[in-house]
Amino acid sequence: MYLHRHQLHKVIPALLCLLAASSLLSAPSVQRARLRTGFSTRVKDQSWTDLRATLVNPDPVSRQVTIRLVSEDSFFATKKAVFEYQVSLPPSCELDYAAEAVAEGAESFRAELYEKGERVGISDNFLIERVQGGRQKKMVLAISDKDDISLGAINQMPEYKRNLFQSTISARCCPSHYSVFSSYDCVVILRPDFKLYSQRQMKAISDYVLSGGRLVFADPQGSIDAASTSLAPLLPVKPLSIRSSNGCKALKSYFPAFREWSEAGRYVDFLDSIPAEGATLLMSDGDSPLFCSRNFGAGTVLFSALPLTEDAFRDSGIWPDLVKLAYINELENDSTSATIEVLDALTGFSIPSPAEIRNRLLLVVIPMALIIAVGAFLRKGALAWAALAIFAVSMTWHMFGIASSRSAQGSQTLLASLDMVFCSPAAGAVTKSRYSFFSKRDSTLDIPSLGDRSVLSGIPPETGAFLANMGRMGTGQNTKDMSQPAFKSISEPIESKKIDGVASISNLRIKSNASRQFQQLLSSHKSPAYAEGSISYTDTGIVFSPGKSSGLEGKIEQAAIILPAGVASLRLENGKLSKCGISLDKTPHSVFNALKKENQLQAPLLALVWRGEESEYLPKIEDVRGNCLKSLIFPLREDFGSDKIFVPFELTSIISADNSSRMFVGNCRNFTVLSQDDNEYRFKFRVPEQFAFAKAERIAVKLDYVSEGGNIEVTPFLSPTSSLLGDPAAKQKNWDNKKNPVQSRPGKIAFKERSGDVFVFSGEEVRDLIDLSGSAIVVLDARIKKKDLTAGQKLRENQWTVKDFKVSVSGSRKLP
Repeated sequence: MYLHRHQLHKVIPALLCLLAASSLLSAPSVQRARLRTGFSTRVKDQSWTDLRATLVNPDPVSRQVTIRLVSEDSFFATKKAVFEYQVSLPPSCELDYAAEAVAEGAESFRAELYEKGERVGISDNFLIERVQGGRQKKMVLAISDKDDISLGAINQMPEYKRNLFQSTISARCCPSHYSVFSSYDCVVILRPDFKLYSQRQMKAISDYVLSGGRLVFADPQGSIDAASTSLAPLLPVKPLSIRSSNGCKALKSYFPAFREWSEAGRYVDFLDSIPAEGATLLMSDGDSPLFCSRNFGAGTVLFSALPLTEDAFRDSGIWPDLVKLAYINELENDSTSATIEVLDALTGFSIPSPAEIRNRLLLVVIPMALIIAVGAFLRKGALAWAALAIFAVSMTWHMFGIASSRSAQGSQTLLASLDMVFCSPAAGAVTKSRYSFFSKRDSTLDIPSLGDRSVLSGIPPETGAFLANMGRMGTGQNTKDMSQPAFKSISEPIESKKIDGVASISNLRIKSNASRQFQQLLSSHKSPAYAEGSISYTDTGIVFSPGKSSGLEGKIEQAAIILPAGVASLRLENGKLSKCGISLDKTPHSVFNALKKENQLQAPLLALVWRGEESEYLPKIEDVRGNCLKSLIFPLREDFGSDKIFVPFELTSIISADNSSRMFVGNCRNFTVLSQDDNEYRFKFRVPEQFAFAKAERIAVKLDYVSEGGNIEVTPFLSPTSSLLGDPAAKQKNWDNKKNPVQSRPGKIAFKERSGDVFVFSGEEVRDLIDLSGSAIVVLDARIKKKDLTAGQKLRENQWTVKDFKVSVSGSRKLP
């Protein structure tokens, strides 16, 4: 077939269109993108989550593409990281891709696909439900591959409907890195098919606990299956066999209203077992543990011999109580503000020693005195003052020059880091590293991670920072605590990339004399070191005893025990730990304070710190000098003695409990507030899980406060946690006595004795006050004496400051 020349102008455009259509058909595309964990779209704001997308390559040739997560920015958005992933698509494939990402400041996202710098595909927008409120909003994640077993709709129970979110995952969507689990307050093992889980997924679960998470083995069959996997070291028991049960005497003795399964002609599974070494028996049924717990790394693990599911307990009358025992993890709000201050100190001007300050002052004061004396002797006052001014300016310039040289010591770029390494001989190690680069000039860096077990991103703003900062305004609190404001915009977000599974930060732009901060979460199979230690509690104090150590290289520079209520520094002898009594520091070292605030934990931990020039968890970068801190963190054995319990002030954590007290969310133990009228501030205190079934006999509240104008009188009361819900049953009689005359205030228990700033509550009123999550409420009742004051007088006289706020509990611990 031949074409005439005049027909070519018709054929050529058709061929070009055909070629264009062919190239479009063969281009890769991205489909079914989503950002979630498991099957739930609920995601905590500023937290790690899973990005999953289906990538299609219709071409018979492999393609190298980049998938990019894009958020629909809003006015309130604060972007810290942009996530990109380089993927090699095999020929003619449909690939289900998954990677970690941080959901930041938006509710709508999309995935874009790039090839050779050009966008070739874009997904539909997908939504997430942002869960805001930090620790005030609970997130529970269940792991199961069986459709016939679930927790039920616990998020629809009246007690938890507004502050608890539940989701479920299976082997297909289980995360492969612990960062995704870290946004959950509790992870529940129901009945996974462990044959379907990779070693990475199993390691992610154990790393989550090791770094401070809570794991619950809530099903007998799931527990006995886990005993033959790498999760076995986490189990608080050694499983024996499963039997059928239609009743439970232990539950019946503790909960008289419990309706046993025999009443309905039903049976449930019961797992017979024996406690593992280091576990705490909470309740037993016959010779077998019913509830058992243990500390693992920085986290906790709970075991139940009965299935803690709605199917087993929905008609029992105690399902809400068991949910509170197992799945509610009441902790303080974790905060990165103290860590950021540590990094700023490491990357900024160094602080000279007192002796050096004295010598520098002498170098300034003595010449100034001589200049003044000479001027007075020669009667040349004007000349003396001029010389004095020139000398002062030159010395100031000299001092700044010394500080500037120290901040980088001749190097253009300084790396500061705080590496927090959680160690366990059974599960390796988990590292949370925080980095800060400081540069003397504009510079750009590419930062690689150690390997494919790392994730990198910017340090996310604190959850709920805006509310916390608004609450601090006008309260007189230190402005240093008000880091990460809600409206702070980041003009150049950190570009986090993954190439062949290895994370890196590309083109990190650092302005002259400024710093950029980011984080790395790393999982390791081998623990770098291990140090044993134990603490024993008595009514006269707490004693620390060191044990065997291995792998601790070099001399330890600082050591401390991080407790729920604060930090207790330890004495070192030639760089080694020694037996000693411990007490909370009034002004804890900044590094230990950062470890405490960023890792809000239930159990005491031993922290050892030393300084180095490099961070071993980040590859060395040329022309960068280091000023790095390394902290190894180890669990401690606890000895509580007899059945008579004593929970000292150091073991009790305190968190805000309602809107009026959330202004103190950054620090619930010392704060300043300006009261405009009579008001109540509610705080929730929590004792360790070992005392879940204890009966309180005496609760002491230490409240040391100062009323600056003398017009505020503050009295502590106790109240059950149900009072936060407005439960009529919680509005009990108020117990008054002559030592504490108050008006009738429903739902609050008054103190019986007072000694200085310690208020003692005792009697039958407090016996059942602490619920199964170990929590109760302290109400600080602030009353104004003189109310007819002007606005200016209120500013002067209605301000009060809490200097110290603690709770201790004593009673009996009789196992039912």
